[in-house]
Parts: sequence; C-alpha cells; structure tokens
Amino acid sequence: MKSFYILFFIAIIGYSCSKSSSTPAPVSAYKPVLMSKNDLVQSVKWLSASELNNPGSYLLNGNFLYVVEMYKGVHVFDNSNPLVPVNTGFINIPGIQTISLKNNALFADNATDIVAIDLNNTSGAIVLSRIENVLPQPAPPDGLPLDGPVAQSTWPANTVVVGYEKLKN
Repeated sequence: MKSFYILFFIAIIGYSCSKSSSTPAPVSAYKPVLMSKNDLVQSVKWLSASELNNPGSYLLNGNFLYVVEMYKGVHVFDNSNPLVPVNTGFINIPGIQTISLKNNALFADNATDIVAIDLNNTSGAIVLSRIENVLPQPAPPDGLPLDGPVAQSTWPANTVVVGYEKLKN
C-alpha cells in the first residue's frame, strides 16, 4: 500500500508539472500612428503658435525657448521676458521625441530620420539637412511590444511611426 501512495504522489506531481498554465505575454495598449516615408520628408514646416499639450524636453538658446510636443513638433517661445514667455510659433516635426542645438541649428528626430533646422529664420522652418533611416521606429509609451492587428508586420510598405494612440479597452 505504501508503494501505491508513492506512485500516486509521483503521478500527481508529474501531471501537474506537465500542464502549462502560462499567461500570455503583455502587449502594448497603444496603436501606432503611421505616415508614409514620402510625406515624412515633406512634413517639417513652420506653423502658427498652438497650445502645449504633451511637453517633452526643452532647450534655451539666447532669447528663445524650444519645447518638444511629443510626437508632434517644437513650440518656439520668445523668452526675452522669462516671466512672460510668448509662444511665437510651432515647428511641425512628426515623430519627434528629442532635440538638441548646435551652431544655431536645431537637431530633431523626425521618426526614423534626423533633421537639422536653421534657427536663423525665426518665421519659417528651413531644413538644412536630413539623414534618413538612422533611428529605430519610436517605441510605444508603455514600452511593450505591438502585437495582433497593430504589429509591424501589418503596416503598409514605406510607412513609419510618428506617434501613438491609446487603444480602447
């Protein structure tokens, strides 16, 4: 009888170990906003001032303050009076997350590209140069992988991620 209990115990352990009760890997709660690569190249332009909604990094250059609007562009403020900065315009740069400055040029990520924009012209966005396809696709804000109907394999050819929208639950 003792060996029956030992065999029964071993059988139960073996059966419980063979069953896999794994939970599915978490996936992103966001879907990508896509833009054609051709439209991306033409997307950098000066627009009128707009409200700051989703600020990212910022830089001060002389009397101008540049504030990233995540995935959208850069707000340009005249900061001559720091107590009352004046929003003077917006540089549309889809897919942007970061900026830097050098020699009066603004460098920004434009989805998978890097663009250099002339800051000498404060009423227009003149692209000095563009280096294409040097950055990876921007990741979702939650850092989780895309899957199912929003997975990269489902995207149309020659498109890039320029932002993300939260999926409805």
